[in-house]
Amino acid sequence: MDIRIEGYQNKYLNEVVSCLMRNYAWLAEKGPCETTEWLKPVLEYSWQEDVLMNFPHKYGSVLLDDGSVVGFCGNVYSKRYDENGRPYIFLRPTTWAIDAEYRIYLFKILKQQFKVADVIGDFEPRASVEEALVNLYKFQYCDKTIYKFPAVPHIFSRLRHEFPTSDDKCFDKILSRELLDNEKYGVKAAVFTADAMNRCIIFYQLVGKKGRQRIMVLKVENGRLLAEHAHEIFWALMRHENVYHKLKCDSRFFCGEKINYPIIRCSQSSRLLKVRNKEIVPQLDFLYSDTCMLEG
Repeated sequence: MDIRIEGYQNKYLNEVVSCLMRNYAWLAEKGPCETTEWLKPVLEYSWQEDVLMNFPHKYGSVLLDDGSVVGFCGNVYSKRYDENGRPYIFLRPTTWAIDAEYRIYLFKILKQQFKVADVIGDFEPRASVEEALVNLYKFQYCDKTIYKFPAVPHIFSRLRHEFPTSDDKCFDKILSRELLDNEKYGVKAAVFTADAMNRCIIFYQLVGKKGRQRIMVLKVENGRLLAEHAHEIFWALMRHENVYHKLKCDSRFFCGEKINYPIIRCSQSSRLLKVRNKEIVPQLDFLYSDTCMLEG
């Protein structure tokens, strides 16, 4: 037994896919070709402001036993800016799969991956991983509630509605870069303006199969305006996309304000965060993550 941890390289792709299929029944049902295509976005990502070009674990880590892949932990690193404009390295873990007898090596893998990040967010952890991150690595819960909004027509519009693309150049430098980086995964933007000093910006995405698609909110600027005008804004999004099944939005995007919407349903999902650089006030959104990269 010769156990080694190495950064992901393309030569490991087929074995990584096989490992994923061994550990996830729903990927086994897809088969190797479809699983490979599904996984590619997190193995080939690049950004306008790329980071960690020479870091061997940038796209993930493979666990090897006598040269054969017995585990894979994927990563998405990105350069983000906090609420005060300070840059930081954000790590979003992606798909983790380790064969049962080798899972004791998970913590050695995480040590390699975490050491270069200022902020680490895992917003959809499996139960076993959640327990380890909270108890051993002292991750904090930044959210646990997802609100679900069924389609309810709204008649009177008080806001101006716009649906710009990155070509329209209507955002500041950071927001423009975020939209441009994530558009290839199906991320879209909407702007709702009350007056010259008060507008809400939403980045969102359509997820699910046609006929059952839903809208998922990925990022919000001005959650207070969103909460006040949620009925108008969400109905405008549904009409614009012709998607009326459901809209999902994490509770933190409303900044603790009362939500003006007639019907709200809730579900639970743990959103975990670890801030290693205590000077950073991080953005808590789903951009630059497997959430949007693998759903779009």
